[in-house]
Amino acid sequence: MIGGVLFNFILALFIYSMILFAWGDSYIPVQKAEMGMQFNETAKEIGFRDGDILLTADDKDLVRYDGNMLRQIVDARIVTVLREGKKVQVYIPDDMMQSLMADSVRFASYRFPFVVDSVIPNSPALVAGIQPGDTIKALNGKLTVAYYDFINEMAFLREQATVLKDDNIDLQQIKIARLR
Repeated sequence: MIGGVLFNFILALFIYSMILFAWGDSYIPVQKAEMGMQFNETAKEIGFRDGDILLTADDKDLVRYDGNMLRQIVDARIVTVLREGKKVQVYIPDDMMQSLMADSVRFASYRFPFVVDSVIPNSPALVAGIQPGDTIKALNGKLTVAYYDFINEMAFLREQATVLKDDNIDLQQIKIARLR
């Protein structure tokens, strides 16, 4: 009986190992984040800016956005970022970890464009000609490069959005309904 249990355990280990080998683990390296990172307020006070691409912490490459990367940044004296095509150094204070823990908000996250996934039938967006796959580039006449920019600008609504359709910019007047 123990032989059957032991065989099943070893077989399970083998199967999980093959699954991990076949599909592995995937992630976006932080240095390949085209739009950079979106930082919380504590990180911005230290000197990071939205759109910065994290490069190194004390001359050690930052590769993967995880707990180890955050630990590298907190333990570092200098973090090098790529800002608007230029390398910039951000000096990390000794109390950064305490500030981040008090913040209880994620230090940073990837920036990504606002791309329309679907449009509700008979909605103002559909009437205005917005289609799945369109990218919202501006709202209220203000550039909204990333999703977070769009969300922040939604607080100050006017009825105009700039939409990117097949690499052509299209200015649309859209009636925006507020949810209550």
